[in-house]
Amino acid sequence: MKEMRWIDLSRELSDGMPVYPGDPGVRMETLRTVARDQYHMESLSACMHAGTHLDAPKHFLETGGDVTTIPLEITAGPANFLSVLPQGGILRTADLRSAFATLKDKHPRLILSVGWDKHWGMPEYFTDYPGFEPDFGAFLTENGIVLFGWDAPSVKYGSSDQRAAHRDLLGRKIVILEGLVGLNRLPDSFFLVAMPLKLRGGDGSLVRAAAGVVETATGHGKSI
Repeated sequence: MKEMRWIDLSRELSDGMPVYPGDPGVRMETLRTVARDQYHMESLSACMHAGTHLDAPKHFLETGGDVTTIPLEITAGPANFLSVLPQGGILRTADLRSAFATLKDKHPRLILSVGWDKHWGMPEYFTDYPGFEPDFGAFLTENGIVLFGWDAPSVKYGSSDQRAAHRDLLGRKIVILEGLVGLNRLPDSFFLVAMPLKLRGGDGSLVRAAAGVVETATGHGKSI
C-alpha cells in the first residue's frame, strides 16, 4: 500500500481570534481542570464561519438546505490545486481557465491559492481579498466542480458583491470552502478531506481540512 502524507490546511481556532467584522467572536472557556475536578473540559462558542469553514446552501439561499444535506462524498475525494494571481484585485476567469487546462488529471474539487493567507492578522484580510468575475460560477459548473475552496475568508464578485457570488455558487450546488491555509505545499492533484459537523439547521460548519498526498520513494509528494 502506498504511504500517504497528510497536510493540514486548517487555521487553528483560539479564544479571541480574528473573525469577519460583525460576526460573533470565538470564545473558549475552561469549565473543569484536572487539579480541581480530576478531569479537564472546555466549552466553545463560535460562529460557524470562523477560521476554516464551509458554506451550506442555507447561508445565502432562503430555501437552501442546511449543512446536513451536503453529501459527504462531496467533501472528501480527489481534488486539484491551482495558484493564480489576481489582476487589479480581480481573478480573471480566462486566467483560471488557462491554469485549469494545464492540469493532467481533472477532479470535481478545486482548491485555489491566491496567497491571501499571508494577510492573516491584518485588517485587509477580511476587507480587501480578491473578487471573481461574474462568469466564475459558470466556469466551475462547466468543469464539473462540486466543491471550491481557497485561502480567502469569503467569495465575492467584483470588489464587493458577496451576495451574488454566494447565491450563484450555492445555487449551482457548489460547496464553498473558505479560510484555507498552507496551500503552497500542495501538488496539482491530491486527496481532500473537509467534512463538516453534522449540525441540524446549520448554515455552515467549522471544518478540519486536510490534504492526503501519496509519498514517492524519494519522500516527495506525488499527484494522485
